[in-house]
Amino acid sequence: MVKLDLGCGKQKSEGYIGIDIVKTPCVDIVHDCEQELLFDDNYADEIRAYDFLEHIHRDKVIFLFNEIYRVLKPNGILDFQVPDAS
Repeated sequence: MVKLDLGCGKQKSEGYIGIDIVKTPCVDIVHDCEQELLFDDNYADEIRAYDFLEHIHRDKVIFLFNEIYRVLKPNGILDFQVPDAS
């Protein structure tokens, strides 16, 4: 099972591949998620993005969600939370 943790920062969830723009000990792949995700179509079973999406520029949010959709397997899970609805 492939699980990605977008914007993991300093706390990556166990069993996930940590992805962030800044290298920390938890980051497995340094990548700017406002660019095309570095994975094939239908690659991941689950993508986690906690307290991350609010850092994406407004003009890139739809692009990122399209990339997440592309990378997730059919019936894959997107688990995300944001600190507020704005």
